[in-house]
Amino acid sequence: MSAAFDKYVFDPETQLKVISDPIRDDTVTTKGGYWLVKVGGVESGQDITTEDRDLLKAFALKKWSDALLADSKNKIINYLDEDKKNWALGKVFWG
Repeated sequence: MSAAFDKYVFDPETQLKVISDPIRDDTVTTKGGYWLVKVGGVESGQDITTEDRDLLKAFALKKWSDALLADSKNKIINYLDEDKKNWALGKVFWG
């Protein structure tokens, strides 16, 4: 949902079956700009689907790569010349 929502929902100190105080969220458009959340319960021991696992892996990869890009100490070096780029594009489009 959003960082503000996740922070509340996944906080181990959150009381179950209690409506939260208004949670301000500037990152997601809501009708009034706030969340009211009630965590009904905690489920454990569930199997995760392949689709959900792939989604979680993609999310983790994006979070990791965004952090790398945001760190000004990291440098991006492109080793692809035109021949290598054309070869890669050929593999993508023509196999």
